[in-house]
Amino acid sequence: MANLTKKPAPIIRPSHYLKKAGQLYPNAWKLAEMMRRDRGQSAPGWPDWCFLPLGGWYAIVAAELKCEILEAPVIPDVSTLGALGAWRITQGVYTFHPETFAELSKTTIGGELPSDILKRMPEWCFYISTPEYRLSGAPIHGFFVHLEYDPNSGGTELRFLLDTEKGLRPFVLPIGQWPLAESLKRVEQESRTWMNPLQTALYESVYDPKAAIAAAQPLLALVLYICSKDPEYKGSLRPAKPALTRTKKGWRLFPADKPRFWSLGFSTGEAIRRGKEGSTDPSRPKPHIRRAHWHGYWLGPRANPQKFIFHWLPPTPVNVDLLKDSESE
Repeated sequence: MANLTKKPAPIIRPSHYLKKAGQLYPNAWKLAEMMRRDRGQSAPGWPDWCFLPLGGWYAIVAAELKCEILEAPVIPDVSTLGALGAWRITQGVYTFHPETFAELSKTTIGGELPSDILKRMPEWCFYISTPEYRLSGAPIHGFFVHLEYDPNSGGTELRFLLDTEKGLRPFVLPIGQWPLAESLKRVEQESRTWMNPLQTALYESVYDPKAAIAAAQPLLALVLYICSKDPEYKGSLRPAKPALTRTKKGWRLFPADKPRFWSLGFSTGEAIRRGKEGSTDPSRPKPHIRRAHWHGYWLGPRANPQKFIFHWLPPTPVNVDLLKDSESE
């Protein structure tokens, strides 16, 4: 929708989009709160890691526009509100040290997607700033990311909303017990169901599966790092979903009044930078981040192991001497 995706003024970009959405759909946040209170009662239930399924946001857009079936031009507003409505609660904006960002962007996501780890998101939706990232040569300022759940099929999606020069653009990854390539293949197959022959021919002429994987891996790696067991935040505070507050009208979830900024990988990034400058012991390998990977091992007695399992290891700093000054405080 043109109004929602118009290039923002030079202010905090995610806040601009949130304000614009609230102006175009003034009752959306109130309706979303009502649906969440009704979860599992007259409305279908959904897991806690999903703020509100897109089916709910579809109903909200339809109610605001006073129609039952949405026309094609406003369909993108459903996914936009789905991200912004979830982000509105905590308004987390995440920034990586450039060196850490560069190392994570090199991560190859091999094997089965670690779906359970993605469900550990510290917030229902957050915005990652990506000033170093380009997609098909065009800059991506950042992206919103959140989890979607379909109450009808039980399917789960990792949904990105890319902040481009031309506005917000959705990017979807179905997640489950399959690799990234399979996830992208499912998106491709779904896309073909609504294309006419001319659109299909055009799509096939430009779509490159390898390029799609290369574009998705950096975004996924950043999210996986944040969802890993012990990501390196600057300071002692950590992002978290807010608790319900009891009021005279019942339990309520109050949104943040402004964005909250989180810095990640700064001590590690500084150590990597120093290593590149040759300031570390030359006999040791230069500091770097070991790429995320699956590690298999046997459980049970060594003489008679009982079960072979896989454990996903997140991106891990190697030979990094963390700073002891104000950068790590």
